[in-house]
Amino acid sequence: MYIALTVFIGLLMTLNGIGYKVGSMGRVPSIQSGLFMAASGMIAFALFGHAEWQFCDWSVITAGAVFGLTTYIGLRLLRIALQVGPLSPAWCAVSLTFVPVICYSSWVLHEPMSIWQVCALAFTIGSIVAASCGASGGAKTDSMKAKILYGILLIGILFFISILNVGLKFCSVHLMSNGQTMTQNCGKLLICFTYIFMALSSAADLSLRREWKFNRYFWWSGIMLSVSGIGAYWIITFIIDKVSAILLFALSNAATILGTAIVSTLIFKEKRTLSWYFTVIFAVLAILFNR
Repeated sequence: MYIALTVFIGLLMTLNGIGYKVGSMGRVPSIQSGLFMAASGMIAFALFGHAEWQFCDWSVITAGAVFGLTTYIGLRLLRIALQVGPLSPAWCAVSLTFVPVICYSSWVLHEPMSIWQVCALAFTIGSIVAASCGASGGAKTDSMKAKILYGILLIGILFFISILNVGLKFCSVHLMSNGQTMTQNCGKLLICFTYIFMALSSAADLSLRREWKFNRYFWWSGIMLSVSGIGAYWIITFIIDKVSAILLFALSNAATILGTAIVSTLIFKEKRTLSWYFTVIFAVLAILFNR
């Protein structure tokens, strides 16, 4: 059951990628599309977690604030990176944010990894690299200064965006005063506060820069992001303390890559290049080996 749920998380996150793609077609800033998701998500998770409010304390609010602000910072760094350098490595950095949580779970929490799962992790990374090689766009890093800045931005993106999942994994083993973990007591409220602080940061950013854009692409992208974000993280809060990090994050990421590759060719009519085939093959192998 957990494997099926994890694959379903990956398919939901495919819808997340489609949502950002739709928003970009209408020149909607990505953080504005994400703001729609954050606003609807904080309402949904506040309702989902209505029974958890009795356990809520400042540690839950603080964790949510850290998760929300760091996710926002990661997205802002991504936007800057795309102004400085090409899309491919930046896309790869975003896609590899599952690696830190797996390293944390293995080195700190001592979660075992079978040889099959190690192979699955390698295939997942290979799929991301293959997809990245087939991506294009963005400015070119001509000067040494721009190259150094671009490298620092990629490290920052990988670090900040991965904090949410690493933090959720930490909360899944962190015991509260009643002897249960934070995700067992307040898992949905953690996501609620994450979305609250992400929404506040994004709204302030858009207001200061006066970059609001309301059109049908915004509403469609926002709905897609809301469905995918709420659905995926609702399932994650349900199973994160029941499965290993490599099963949850590597498997869902492989499913996302596979789903996005197929949708890109069927709906957005992108060409099936050699890198596309390697992306699909490695993603399928990652799913099959992760057991």
